[in-house]
Amino acid sequence: MEFILYHRRFIEVARELYISKLKDKDRKIIFQNVVDLFTETWNGKNKPFKIDDPKLVKKYKLDQSNGEIQANRFTTSQPIEFIDFNGRIQYNKRKLNELPQFLIQLAPTIALPIAAEEMFFNYSFMHAKFSCSSFLDIESDLNQFQQVDIYGESDEVEIIHTELTLLFTTYMVFGHLLNQYPDNYAFELTSRLLTLYGLSPNITKLLKQCDEQSPRYCGFIVPYFQLQPPGHGLILSINKHTMPVVDLNLISNESAAISLSNKIIVIDMGSGDTVIDIKLPQLNEPYLNSTTLPNMIIHHTNQDMKIDIDDDDDDNDLHDTDDEDKEKFKHYTFFVNSFHHIYLVSSHGDIKFHQTSIKGYLIAEIINRKYGLCILVEQNSNSIQCWNLEQNKLFTKIDLSIKVSIKKVSCSKLNSLIISIILDDGFIHFYTFNNSTFIHRGIINAGKYLDQVIINKDKLICTFNSTIPIDFAYIDLNSLNQTQQIFLSDKDIVKVLIAFNPPIIPKPIERILLPDGKVKTNDESMKMFFIILTKEYLYIVHTCMKKDISYVRIPGQYDVVTIRAKSPYYIFTAKGGVVNIFKWECIEGEDDRHNRCNIYHKYQLFVSIEISSSPVLTIRTLSKYARGAFKNIPSFSRTKELIDTIQLSGTKAVTLGLSKQELTSWLYQHSTFIESKRLFTDSTKIDDYAVLSDTAVLVITNTYWAEVYALKSLNKEPIFRLHLHYSTRVFFIDENTFILITNDGSIRCITQQINKNNIKFNQTSNKQLNIKCSRLFTSILTLDSILSLIVLADDEHSLGIYRSNDIIYMNIDLSQYSSTRLLRMTSEKSEEFILFYFENKSLISCRIQLSTNKNSYHLIPFDTADIYCLKNNCLATVINDKNRLNLYNIHSCVCHESIQLENECEQLCLNESGDYVFALVKPRILCMYRVIDRFQLGRLFVYDFVTRMIVSNDFIVLAMNDRRLLTLMIADPDDSTLQTKIQALPSRQFKQDSHSTNDEVVKRIEKFMNVISDDSDSETENEQEMNDKQFEIYNKTKVIQPITSYRYVRRLNGKFSLEKMKTDESYRKIFFKTYIFNSEVVDSSNLVIDDSEIDDEDEDEINSSIEQEHNLDDIREKTLEYNRQQVKGIQLANAGANNLKIINSYSVTSSTCIII
Repeated sequence: MEFILYHRRFIEVARELYISKLKDKDRKIIFQNVVDLFTETWNGKNKPFKIDDPKLVKKYKLDQSNGEIQANRFTTSQPIEFIDFNGRIQYNKRKLNELPQFLIQLAPTIALPIAAEEMFFNYSFMHAKFSCSSFLDIESDLNQFQQVDIYGESDEVEIIHTELTLLFTTYMVFGHLLNQYPDNYAFELTSRLLTLYGLSPNITKLLKQCDEQSPRYCGFIVPYFQLQPPGHGLILSINKHTMPVVDLNLISNESAAISLSNKIIVIDMGSGDTVIDIKLPQLNEPYLNSTTLPNMIIHHTNQDMKIDIDDDDDDNDLHDTDDEDKEKFKHYTFFVNSFHHIYLVSSHGDIKFHQTSIKGYLIAEIINRKYGLCILVEQNSNSIQCWNLEQNKLFTKIDLSIKVSIKKVSCSKLNSLIISIILDDGFIHFYTFNNSTFIHRGIINAGKYLDQVIINKDKLICTFNSTIPIDFAYIDLNSLNQTQQIFLSDKDIVKVLIAFNPPIIPKPIERILLPDGKVKTNDESMKMFFIILTKEYLYIVHTCMKKDISYVRIPGQYDVVTIRAKSPYYIFTAKGGVVNIFKWECIEGEDDRHNRCNIYHKYQLFVSIEISSSPVLTIRTLSKYARGAFKNIPSFSRTKELIDTIQLSGTKAVTLGLSKQELTSWLYQHSTFIESKRLFTDSTKIDDYAVLSDTAVLVITNTYWAEVYALKSLNKEPIFRLHLHYSTRVFFIDENTFILITNDGSIRCITQQINKNNIKFNQTSNKQLNIKCSRLFTSILTLDSILSLIVLADDEHSLGIYRSNDIIYMNIDLSQYSSTRLLRMTSEKSEEFILFYFENKSLISCRIQLSTNKNSYHLIPFDTADIYCLKNNCLATVINDKNRLNLYNIHSCVCHESIQLENECEQLCLNESGDYVFALVKPRILCMYRVIDRFQLGRLFVYDFVTRMIVSNDFIVLAMNDRRLLTLMIADPDDSTLQTKIQALPSRQFKQDSHSTNDEVVKRIEKFMNVISDDSDSETENEQEMNDKQFEIYNKTKVIQPITSYRYVRRLNGKFSLEKMKTDESYRKIFFKTYIFNSEVVDSSNLVIDDSEIDDEDEDEINSSIEQEHNLDDIREKTLEYNRQQVKGIQLANAGANNLKIINSYSVTSSTCIII
């Protein structure tokens, strides 16, 4: 018989039978003994044991030692990791999991120092913990020690406790990433906390351990602070998607984030864990939208289906389950659609429903989550289908008798479900959903000039094109629910026309947006609230001071706009990869000459955050972190556009942007800092450039100018210019000389001359080749210890060799190895080899030898390659269809055993000495191998896409998608000089200044922790918050509110004149009494209906904006014009009062999917 017992059960029994009966003092002794076991306190040492019984003391003659015996207890070794029989690393999970649980039982004076030394500030422990435990376990351990009461404890304990808080906030940023890439631990930690090196004692110990021990796991050292530290707005990073995320939803209690790309991922926002990861059917088109059905009733019948509007309340659906119970997520189903496909997918990935349309879908929308009802409308269709998703059958259908196509379908949830069908001809049909059928309730004719239509609960907002001078029409939908009439026509439904002065421009309007989240029913200020986007402005249409309908106008073009219903005074916008947060308010000013109170609108650009070069696709705000306001977002040096090429020279890097117009000089070894920059304007672009010994760069423009700039002052005028008249390539052959070759065969040398502090460049030689070289296949190599320029003739049968102001010619024949087109000719400057790369991916090396008797060459073919690189005597090639990396000795042409890459290689390079090869493989994993033995030294998941990478002898420099340079030091654990190199870095020098910097960081972290631990439910931004000191100290744009005019009509199919719009106080009061303050059905008897207007068929043009401006008195008109000319806002480094969730159009990583 065999028994299997678990440690946990032993612990539970021992605790119940023995530990629970002990006194506190004895219990702590027991726990101390277990802690001593795991920390190896007495391993190989004599442990004292105290005998209290006097008889035993006398018997064993222990009077002199006061009853103490010392003996070796032969405790077992407790390493954090060990090697098993197969040579694989294994982890001591017993120690990793149980040591924190026993330590927390001890007094803080004992527990915290041991926890700091043995666990949280111990590289080996934390690396092992991330390698074999979930981040949720690590977070739980840290939380236990953070919650320890340290009141009255020593300064040492307080410092440890504070640094644990800092460490926790840092882990929140990248902890989930480490579950998948534990070897990123040292990089993620060091790149964020190096500013505290020498200031925080425990953090410093941990960083030193990272430097000493991490090269065994990942051969990259972070030379200086390069990523966002904690406390600067970034709260949590999650990377799970590898394709653009097109949709993101937070369930109403914000317990989960549901995102859509080529798969659906559900993140538990409480723990950050991935609870659902569903791979969707592979399509040749992107998915567009996702809707979550958390509590869909299964196996219902149409007879027992009672569609009540409360059944479909989002909050009810998503609040019923316990947040602590992760089993709730397993019951979710997801309604997703692309242009041609509709799916209902279970949390296990099962397809429950599938529909396909050849024409494509115009509308795919859930109208009832509980019973799984959706409406589908195809492109150019006049039919609406209502499907029962659970039963996978057509539930009901609306077939319009007319042949006009449907333009849009919207749903309004009042006492019953109202379906509004907008047709291409401007007619709007209304249907209610009762007793499992659609009932036609009404129709209005909005006219052929109808543009945008949006429905918000009980109101329908219509806008029109530039032909109609009014800004929008307001239609109350309550009459469809409450009137006794069966069918309502145009004459039964009152419409309110609203126009502003100044008007909303330009038209047509691009989009109308509603706030995210649920609006409180008693909040009168939100009864009328939406955003209008035009090509030039963002308009916030709102109920102003409960007195009028007005707008705030913010200039700019925006791709994404989000506003939260419970925090309406903050607008989150995105243009490209930049997120701008605006803050606005309404304020009362002084009375005018007619004793009317002037109302003003203020707005400011609260903060501008550069997220990435890729566009932001979605922003969602989280109320949990809505009160965080962090002012110190660090500014990293960035270019204006993506970096296309990099050249290194000494301590400097010179980059060229993607458009070939932005040239930038960087310092990169000890800090990433832009030294100078030049933006070439108009149509001038850089075709080629070369860098000379840390001092100057020579650029070749597309206008055939050669221009030399000092690296420290690229923005100044060139120090040398030469017009070449032909396309040119440029190289440097020594630390003082550029060499230029034009496509007419002319060779020039430009030489640097230094006189005291003055640097000059002069043309020192000019030679002419007698071969045609319009294709400019040229390179630099070393022949007989002399740097030489090699030029291949256009016929590919001869070479021209320029060396020491002399030209040598020799014949060559490449056709024997490849008959396809030559793509590239490259070489290594220190070698005598040329590499020829052809269109069929064949690679040929050519060794040139010069002699007094006869010059010769030797061609050697290599295997085909997708990517290749040559440095020193090492040639690296990659074959992507096999994911194979080959390393050759270029002299012996010997290829040892190939390296099998884990995925397709995107970039490849060698360091200057040719000792290490670097391969960037999908998805953004940087691999490092030692050439001599093919041993993998490093595997690092980089935080963003890499546009280019280059390696010096000791550093690798990566141009990132966020327009920055990321620098890493090469760290070979077998290099005896490695630690000396690391300690020589300026960032590793102990700081001699005061602890003010540390105090500032710690205070910011403490403020940060207070914010994210605030669980208050109140989210509404009141007027007092809008007038806080933080807002007042910044410059704002202040504009007097526009004049609003009203008109009540029964028909919309006409051209409406502004002359009939009314600004009278009576019209405004009636509107507010009828539509804003009262939810009853409209009593049209109180309204002055004016339908007298020019017919739709009349072609007389109606003056709109010009006449409208003259409705203002002179003083008011001048005030408006003055305010329009003022500065519109300033950029401030402040993360604002709302935190946002941002999804980028590239793979989500620790920096690409963030909560700020």
